[in-house]
Amino acid sequence: MAKRLLPKADKGLPPSTIYLDDLKEIEEILRSALASESAPLRILYSVDEDFVMDSIEELAAHGGHAKTLTISTTSKLSDALGVCRE
Repeated sequence: MAKRLLPKADKGLPPSTIYLDDLKEIEEILRSALASESAPLRILYSVDEDFVMDSIEELAAHGGHAKTLTISTTSKLSDALGVCRE
């Protein structure tokens, strides 16, 4: 098979706007779905692959806009094992 470039899907969607309140709700959902007392959940926010923050407050202090936002979750157990869920 020859090497070829895969076409990118044109979703035709405008850029989305996510507010801090939206991220707080997402964080609450993640915490209720994934956290347990034996393995507390840690949520990381990566902005444009340049900055990593571990709280909404840090994200608010960073300010501005981003081209990409990645939310990753880890637990104490997965930290010990070197695992990260995105």
